[in-house]
Amino acid sequence: MKNSTYSQHYLYALQKTTKKLIRKNIDQLIFTDDDILCDEEVMKILKISKRSLFDYRKKGLLQYIKIGGRYYYIRLFLYLDLLHLYQIPLEHDDDG
Repeated sequence: MKNSTYSQHYLYALQKTTKKLIRKNIDQLIFTDDDILCDEEVMKILKISKRSLFDYRKKGLLQYIKIGGRYYYIRLFLYLDLLHLYQIPLEHDDDG
């Protein structure tokens, strides 16, 4: 994919570094009300249906917290999940 902005290697390294930083500083993370998302907010951010969100949860693609039958998502982890899922196909040199 020649129009890709970031290489697969770069995104993997970014994801790995971000996870390390979060683990190292987890006790210092402070979440505000804006950081805790409900189903409707995630559906709006991702532009998906309720059924698609259900499927993503069932497949384990998104991290969530279930409290009393409601699902909640932490904005930072949602973006990390998306980064984890974002893959750029490796370019193949067909010249040789």
